[in-house]
Formats: sequence, C-alpha cells, structure tokens
Amino acid sequence: RPFRLYGDDFDARLNGGRFDIRLAERGGQLMVLAGQAAATYRGAPAGTIGAGNVLTMDDGVTRIAALGTDALGAATAWQSGRIVFNGMPLDRALAEFNRYLPDKIVLGQGDLGATRLGGEFRVDDPDTFLLALREAFDIDHRRQGDQILLFRAR
Repeated sequence: RPFRLYGDDFDARLNGGRFDIRLAERGGQLMVLAGQAAATYRGAPAGTIGAGNVLTMDDGVTRIAALGTDALGAATAWQSGRIVFNGMPLDRALAEFNRYLPDKIVLGQGDLGATRLGGEFRVDDPDTFLLALREAFDIDHRRQGDQILLFRAR
C-alpha cells in the first residue's frame, strides 16, 4: 500500500515494498530494497528510485546509484542486530553505533574521527568493538560519566 514519508527537506512517495532511510543533518539516503519510490529534495524532483538502488541527498545535491552487495548488507544488518563498517570513518561509525547505546562513545581526540574501519559487530556488544579499536588501531577508551571516551593509547 503506498504511503508518504517526509521531513523538512525530503518528501517521498513509497509504492509498496521495502525501504531503508537514513536522514542526516544535510541530507541522507533512501534505499529501495523492493518496490519503487518517487522523491523530492528541497522542493526539486530527485527522481524515481527502483529496487536495488539508493538515492543519496547531500547538501542540496542528489544522485541515484545501484546498491552494491556490500552496501545492501551493511544497510540491512541492523535487522539482525548487527552493524557493519566497510571503510567507514570512525566518527560516522560512532554515530551509527551510538544509535543503539545508552552510554555514547565519543571522540576524545578529533583526529581519530578519520580512522577508517572495517568489521562486523553486534549492536548490543560495544565491548567487542572497543577491544577491536584497541587492538587494530591503538585507540583506547575510558568511562567518563555516561560516555565512553576514545583516545590514542601511547
């Protein structure tokens, strides 16, 4: 059954199927896993997106591209309680992981944010993620109130 999904800058008409949407500060992504969607972004037509494609909206610019197998797997991993990082920068990975955590993981040093990660983790097991950061990147952590602070171990 068709339905409409919209926000301040985004408006989509979703015609039956399966969709995954991630809205961000300056845009987001609409992945069409099955079915079809027609979207506008900031009042301008963004196009019709068919199954197996993604509409990316970033600071006023839109593009439609085919979903690769890795991107599809990463986008739907949350449905089975997993999170997948495939070359994702640490700052973006933390934003993804923090969606599931009551105590947020934060950067204690800004330069750590560009560190590119790979791997698959359970969303309910941040300790394994933190251990991987320590072992692979020499990035350690400590609790500070209701946050987990990341810093470069020396």
